[in-house]
Amino acid sequence: MKKFSLLLMFFSMAVFAFAQNSNITFRVDMTDFLNGGGTIQAAGMHVAGSFQDDAGLGDGMTEWEPSLSSMTEMANNVWEYTLSIPNGMYEYKFVLDNTWDNGSESITGACGPGNSNRSLDVNGDATVEFCYNACTACGVTVPTSSVTLQVDMNNMITQFGTPSTVSVAGSFQGWTPGDTPMTDANSDGIYEVTVEIEQNTTQQYKFIFGDAWGYDEGIPSACSDGGNRSVNVGTSDMTVPTVCFGTCDASCPSLGNPINVTFQVDMNNEIVDAEGVHLTGTVQFPAWVKNELMMTDGDSDGIYEYTLSLYPREYQYKYVNGTTDDKEETADFITGGCGASNGIGGSNRVLDLTFTTQDTIVGHEYNTCDVLSNINEIFAAEIGIKITPNIAQTTATISFNNDNNESFDLFITDITGRIINQQNNITSNTDINVSNWSNGMYFISLKNSEGAIATRKLVVQQ
Repeated sequence: MKKFSLLLMFFSMAVFAFAQNSNITFRVDMTDFLNGGGTIQAAGMHVAGSFQDDAGLGDGMTEWEPSLSSMTEMANNVWEYTLSIPNGMYEYKFVLDNTWDNGSESITGACGPGNSNRSLDVNGDATVEFCYNACTACGVTVPTSSVTLQVDMNNMITQFGTPSTVSVAGSFQGWTPGDTPMTDANSDGIYEVTVEIEQNTTQQYKFIFGDAWGYDEGIPSACSDGGNRSVNVGTSDMTVPTVCFGTCDASCPSLGNPINVTFQVDMNNEIVDAEGVHLTGTVQFPAWVKNELMMTDGDSDGIYEYTLSLYPREYQYKYVNGTTDDKEETADFITGGCGASNGIGGSNRVLDLTFTTQDTIVGHEYNTCDVLSNINEIFAAEIGIKITPNIAQTTATISFNNDNNESFDLFITDITGRIINQQNNITSNTDINVSNWSNGMYFISLKNSEGAIATRKLVVQQ
């Protein structure tokens, strides 16, 4: 009986320790940032992170929302915020406003987990204090290297004309658009700037066709680091190779011919907002304007659509049930298999049109990666697509009916959505060699001339 009592006591103590809250005070010293010409917005400093849900802020189901954690200005440019949260591991960062629009810090040193956030191990009451955008106290001199960044803007100039400003924003300057303008000394459409960056750090950044968010580039997943570009800075001065705005290419490729893309979203399981359903993302310019692309449901079947003319490249987008940030989709599209990181703890949908040459239809159920059955499942049933064997070691065969002698585009993607193979003008059964593929799940898709897609899964198991 005594052993049982002791075990019960230890179990109760363990549960208590696990559930115990700690009082954490966040402090940030803005002295170096302000002395360097930085600006704090009128709403003041805020802190956002993965702790906000556990702290019961807002509706208790929200993370990474700056407006929920307003800091108080203390003496000597130090801002402070205290709350009680359960013990555990968290990530966070300090923000220059009550939204993300005017910049936040990006941490790449010893106090961060390597994804531009700060990390915090809560195991008792504590005060954490740092200089803004650093892992040290303010006033500490750190060695820097001169880093030259270059971007080819010729495709953007072709589409939108010569901009009054091209700039870069990143973790090395507080993510403030317009504060680091770039120049094109020889008028060849390639802009550059040289900045001083702390040595032995990894910094994130992106280029901006102007001086405000919304005019920033969308980074393709193939060269994205959490939705941004990144550079590893060593102990020597360096020049980062030129990259085309919004691409992974060293120079701007041909724009190609624009194609009509019809976006469709099934709202039958949603209460449609009085302001309507909208499409937003890098499919528009400026990007991520929530109230511009209003979708319509002409036949009242609950499926809303909007058609855009887009150049063949990769885009990110979302649907908005209304017109404001808090009404856009919130699903984890990365786990769902149709998205990529948005750089601030969430995800966006991804549409890769890089190899698309014909008008296409993109259809999903709202807030999911599930494709619309009225487009794709009917097409799949019509052609009877099969993969044999569906667990393959060396070769798999894609078979389908093609009574009308149509030409299909074949896409093979991995579970992250990355296209690993593409073939155009497929008219008959096709063998694919998987002997050099990594083990895992893949998606084999056939697309017809109307944009309908038939997809089947293939597991490679060597």
